[in-house]
Amino acid sequence: MRIVVNYLSNEDAAAEVVKRVEEAGSQAVALQGNVTKGDDVERMFTQTAEAFGPVEVLVNNAGIIRDSLLMRMSDEDWDSVVDLDLRSVFLCTRAGIRTMIRGRWGA
Repeated sequence: MRIVVNYLSNEDAAAEVVKRVEEAGSQAVALQGNVTKGDDVERMFTQTAEAFGPVEVLVNNAGIIRDSLLMRMSDEDWDSVVDLDLRSVFLCTRAGIRTMIRGRWGA
């Protein structure tokens, strides 16, 4: 199994995940990028293809919570939640599905 670990800012934590994956007998690489930014997502998928070949399985698990009463939630907090919880899924799925369709397989 080959796994790409995406991180935004905590390189040490990503390196620890890579280490544990490798200790379990799989290959892994950590790639820095903001999954709410289209250019970052495209770059990460290009780097993934260079390291391991086409993406066959995509796990969209980035997310945040900004719990507050609706009337107290700021526009910035709302935008942050929507960007990370929804936009990132759209951007990553769009980037990943291209190779899945070409390969006639993917999840």
